[in-house]
This record gives sequence, C-alpha cells and structure tokens, in this order.
Amino acid sequence: MTTLAVLVVLELLLLTYIVTRILRAQVAPNPTLRAAILTSIALFVGMLSVTEPVEVILRGPGGMTVGAPTMLKHLAILGCAAGVLLMAMAQRALYRPKAELAVWASFLATAVPMLILHVIAGGGGLLNSVDYVEWSHSQPLLLAGMLIAYLGGLVACFGFFAVIWPLRLGTASGRGLAIMAVGAVFLAGWCVFRLNYLWEAATATTPPTDSQFLVTQVLSVMGMLLLTVGLLWSTAEADLAALKYWMRFRVLSARVLEVLPEVRRTSDWRLGLDTWVLDRAVEVLDGLHQIDRVTVGPTGFPQPPECVSDVEIPAVVAKLGRTYQGKVRV
Repeated sequence: MTTLAVLVVLELLLLTYIVTRILRAQVAPNPTLRAAILTSIALFVGMLSVTEPVEVILRGPGGMTVGAPTMLKHLAILGCAAGVLLMAMAQRALYRPKAELAVWASFLATAVPMLILHVIAGGGGLLNSVDYVEWSHSQPLLLAGMLIAYLGGLVACFGFFAVIWPLRLGTASGRGLAIMAVGAVFLAGWCVFRLNYLWEAATATTPPTDSQFLVTQVLSVMGMLLLTVGLLWSTAEADLAALKYWMRFRVLSARVLEVLPEVRRTSDWRLGLDTWVLDRAVEVLDGLHQIDRVTVGPTGFPQPPECVSDVEIPAVVAKLGRTYQGKVRV
C-alpha cells in the first residue's frame, strides 16, 4: 500500500511537471525543455505500467493485452535513457543540433521495432504479468525486442555519463543532473541484470529466480525515484530561490509601481514562477533608474546599480528590497 501511495504521488508530480513544461515550450522552446518532456513522459509511462490498478487495466479482459505493461516499461527505459542523455547535452556550453537529432533518431530507431516485436509476439493467452514475463523469455521475438530495449538503455546511460563528466555542482541544473546520474546508475544496472536474464534464457532451461526479479524491481524503483527527483530538482530549486527573492523585494516593488505604474511589465504565466519574479525585478530596476534620473536629492528609494547581468537581477533587487524594507520599518 505504501509503494502504491508513493507511486501515485510521484505520478501526480510528474503529470504537473509535464503540463508545465509543455506550456513553457509553447512560449520558449529549447533543447532542455524537449529533453525534459521526453524524460518526464517516459518516467510517467514507466510508473503507470507498474502501478497495480493501472496494470490490471492494461492487461485487458481475459489477459488479452497482458504484455502491455512490460512493453510500456521497456519503452519507458528507452525514453528515460534518451531523455537524460539529451538533457546532459543541452547543458553543454556548445549546443550541437545534429547531435540532438541523432539521439532522437536513435530513440525512434530502437523504440519502433521494439514495440512492433512486442505486438507481433502477443501475450500467449496468459492471465497475469508474472506468467507473461516467464513466458516471454522463451519467445525469440520478445527476446529480440528486450535485447533492443536493454542495449539501447545501457548505451544511452554510458553516453550520459560521458557527457556530464566532470560533474558541475555549481548550478541548480548541474545538481539536478548529478542526482539523475545516480538514477542512471540504477537504470544501467537494471539493463545489465535484464541482459543477464536474456543470456540465461538463451543458454539454460530454468527461468530467472524470484530473488533475481526482486533485484531488478529494487533497481527500477530506485532508478525511477532518483530520475524523478533529479528531473524536478532544478525547476524546484529555481522556483524556491525566485520565491525567496520575491518575498524580499515585494514591498519595494509595490512602492515603485505605486509611483511609476507605467513600468509594469506583462508576464506570460506559462513561463513559470522564476520568469514572473524576474519580470517583477526588472520592473523595480526600471522604476529606480527613472526615479534616479528625474529627481535631485534623497528620494527614499535605494540607489540602483549601474550594470547588472540578467542572471543576477533577482538577487540584486532582493538585496535592494531588503535594505528598503529595513528603512521603512525604522
């Protein structure tokens, strides 16, 4: 019951994240958003495929589509692996569109035949997923489909490690990728264990033991959990930082807009909280500069900086807002 509750919470978080990323991509599409959308959708599909009530529905009446949960799980592995690789590539200083296109093409080139092989193989009239998994290791078509999924996931994981190394922990996105790297280790381990299953199925007559299945279940759960945390980390950290800055300069913002309402900017809500706070900070700076130009002597407002980068604007304005609030209270 606890596992189901955790899965449901993670699925709700991911669903919210997917919606917000799609909305933001409509306004400002970029490689990071595309990669985040692929990764989050793959994680969401993977979690749904192992959520018991959903899994029962996916099996279909009389086990008609009993292989659907396993097929979606394999698709999720490929999607997660390709997605995290794309996210790592998007964070590099030099963006290469051809490299991104190659990863997308590789994902489709592995996902499509894997899905086709699963559909053609069918479910063998089995009624539950455990029987289906044991039966699948005796089917050449399904063995081929699984081989594609596991090798594809493993290669993408190695590519991810190569791209992000050395780790850059100085930014929120870098810290998020570091957490995802740990999740990718579990994902790679899952692929290795599954490849071992295939080897045993091809060379022996005994199916994998319950303890072997338990190991892969632990690896998959930990991998999905850490990938989800890493995926959400940079957005959550950026939003929390933006909220902290806003709380520090909201009094100054209200006063500036009261004096100069014409500096008010229009914000697109689809871009998220961090962009909204940045717009408010820019309003404050615009207002302070105008006040500084047209007035002589003390104004009661803090002195605006001569030059500040876009990245530093919220922090700089938060510092000004804190100073202003201190004077107002005095």
